Amino acid sequence: MSGGAAAQTEESGQPVWRHFLMAGLIASLLIPVLFVPTFHLIEARLYDIMSVIAPPPPPNGAVVVAIDEPSLSEIRHRWPWPRDLHARLAERLRAAGAKVIAFDIIFAEPSADAADKALAQALGPDVVLAANVVTTPMEQGVQTTRVGPIDSLLEAGAVSGVASVHLDGDAYLRLMPTLPDGFAAQALRLRGEPVPPPPQGALIQYFGPPRSYPTVSYYQALDPEAFLPPGRFKDQVVLVGLSLQTAATIDAGGADAFPTPYTLTTEALTSGVEVQATIFDNLRQRLYVVPVSRSAMVALVIAAALLAAAFSVRG
Repeated sequence: MSGGAAAQTEESGQPVWRHFLMAGLIASLLIPVLFVPTFHLIEARLYDIMSVIAPPPPPNGAVVVAIDEPSLSEIRHRWPWPRDLHARLAERLRAAGAKVIAFDIIFAEPSADAADKALAQALGPDVVLAANVVTTPMEQGVQTTRVGPIDSLLEAGAVSGVASVHLDGDAYLRLMPTLPDGFAAQALRLRGEPVPPPPQGALIQYFGPPRSYPTVSYYQALDPEAFLPPGRFKDQVVLVGLSLQTAATIDAGGADAFPTPYTLTTEALTSGVEVQATIFDNLRQRLYVVPVSRSAMVALVIAAALLAAAFSVRG
């Protein structure tokens, strides 16, 4: 065998080009898999695992006021609570120095006139009220309806923000909202910070399991001098919403609660108001993750196959 021929073969006598041919065949089989819809869910689950293993820094942008079981017990009102109670909360939070007050509650229908009037009087340009976007399939197409606060509350100076979120194919919540008037985006805007929209398909970075955010019970926020250290709400963005532990598991479901990457390890759901706080910090600190494009994935598969072929060549 000549020296030139030896350069083209391994010690076993197998031509080197066969390794690269095999790498090309493997890549040609793997690349179509990248475009199969179910492959997205495999990526998503890998993202969940990586999120739990290597979480980002602790959140520091908002405080959650939780409508939780202790508050239901202390306040002794059936849900929904009268709106003059929310008016009292808004006044107490503002007096305690809160910079932005965001109610993750949709006041879509009038209630008692006096209660609505009291809430309107307590609102102002430092308040965000939740809205929702509902899509309804119909024979002639899909109807999209925005359900927002009643007019008298917006006329008082509050702004509305869409709190709707979109679940992934496995019902987990990973996708960042991209609406310019999203609930968290409006809260950040009222805080006086710019809100560049995240790219389509960006993923939420979570900071931990349920109740990872600084959380205060609603009844405590009604009387912060009695229950909380001084300055607890000073210059804070305060998000108010349901955070119930009752039936808040992946099996039982829950009121305004969602599976997140940490559901893999805790089997618990995260409340909608804590999700909004998480989105707020993602927007504020640009922590959301932008997935790799399909063309980049194709290039990575080809590069990995060629690299494996090069390492497998002996001699």
